[in-house]
Amino acid sequence: MANNLAWFDNAKDAMEMSDEKPYYAHPITLIDHLNKVKAFNPYKDKTVFGEGKNSGGVIAYTEKAVDNPGFAPYVGMDVCDLYEGYAITTGLFNNDYSSYSRFNIYYHDGVDFGAVKGTPILALIQGVVRMKGCNGNGIEGAQNGGTGYGNILLIEDEISGIIYMLCHLNEFCAEVNETVMPGRVVGRVGNIGNSYGAHLHLTVYKAKWKEISTEDETEIDFNKAIDKKTNPFNYSDEWWKPNTIH
Repeated sequence: MANNLAWFDNAKDAMEMSDEKPYYAHPITLIDHLNKVKAFNPYKDKTVFGEGKNSGGVIAYTEKAVDNPGFAPYVGMDVCDLYEGYAITTGLFNNDYSSYSRFNIYYHDGVDFGAVKGTPILALIQGVVRMKGCNGNGIEGAQNGGTGYGNILLIEDEISGIIYMLCHLNEFCAEVNETVMPGRVVGRVGNIGNSYGAHLHLTVYKAKWKEISTEDETEIDFNKAIDKKTNPFNYSDEWWKPNTIH
């Protein structure tokens, strides 16, 4: 995959290797350098897309991706070479996408990535798994009565402390307290919960785990976390403020 090649190139540069001459490196040295590459962002400075609904019907949204979303389904270069094989977005943060109304506007608290059921979701950052579980009744599909975020995985970025919540998963591929590196499959796309088709819904909390978790730090406390949500593609400028309509 493209990100694996990027790790190798970065490792070569770090060791001042040259393509013009033979070079040798001990495997442990190479692995150490690979592990220093903490993040990979195929969406950086590219346009991401979403669709919403208003009184005029379906309308399109776009924005420039600035920050790393942390996780995304890998669909392959033959499906989407725009983002180096990672999935296209189908819903953006805080647009008219969801049927849930807040502040008298339609409100979407994350980003949706379109992909078929079972598509692997890869880490783009280095993080620690803080929680895996089910929010809602665990039924597949809203049309069947599915509620909530469904199967969820929460991962804390080891560098920034930001929390990524991956929702509607069909399968977990990482365990609580496990450290995941860029390129690691952490789960698979599903349709569990309040979902109308297989996709990854990604919510980002600009907070450390201990700030939004229960007292024993085993589960997310949604009451604590409600005003910590931020745009997965644009959180470094802190543009999202609670109780503010955008």
